[in-house]
Amino acid sequence: MNSFYFGSSERPLFGVHHPPKGKETRSEGVVLCYPMGQEYMRSHRAFRQLANLLVRRGHHVFRFDYFGTGDSAGASEEGSLAQWVRDVGSAIEEFKDNASLQRVSLVGLRLGAALATLAAADREDVEKLVLWDPVVRGSSYLAELLAAAKLPAAPSGTVGVLGFPLTQALRDEVAQLDLCRLDEIGARAVEIVVSSERPEWKELHEAWLRRGFPVRHECIASGGNWNEVDNFGSALLPQELIQGIVARFEKESA
Repeated sequence: MNSFYFGSSERPLFGVHHPPKGKETRSEGVVLCYPMGQEYMRSHRAFRQLANLLVRRGHHVFRFDYFGTGDSAGASEEGSLAQWVRDVGSAIEEFKDNASLQRVSLVGLRLGAALATLAAADREDVEKLVLWDPVVRGSSYLAELLAAAKLPAAPSGTVGVLGFPLTQALRDEVAQLDLCRLDEIGARAVEIVVSSERPEWKELHEAWLRRGFPVRHECIASGGNWNEVDNFGSALLPQELIQGIVARFEKESA
């Protein structure tokens, strides 16, 4: 595991490259795209496990923090949707150069799934998108966050949501997000892997099928709420679902 900073000197980003440990090295690397806020905290262990399982099967894996999050530069209030989409692109370029790769796949969870999708739309080097419990419509996502924090539906200015600041500017950006309305996805294949049956995930699958996108959808039932804050600050580790994501890369490599 190699950790380092990359990107511009004004906005350095923290990244971790996990080299493959399998008997053979796959030609396809995997970039993991985190969610934000409390969901980042709850999913960190799951992403570590996912990375470890993929490297054992011969994949290069790259994890990173967006600007203003985790160990990357910038204050929390400086994060923006547009910046984070650019950060995914920067991570892809750094990863390809660092691991001598031609193509990558992206695995994104919640808002990270939306960021991965937006970043892949204008690229030609993304093999697969794996969207894990994706945020489909930003307006619905914001409503969930504000309700979880017991805040009014339309607060003004920066508000604290489960221990993390959510600025007005970021809320305005996220509110415009709707993956069902995208005209391009860039990737050669898309896997929507979800932990429960929610109408928005079915709608996304159907909307992309109508556009002729190469998309598949599967529910691997697992309990838990990514935004839950319990007394122990525990991580959420849906083993069967994580194994299901790894299996998608096995099928492609077989």
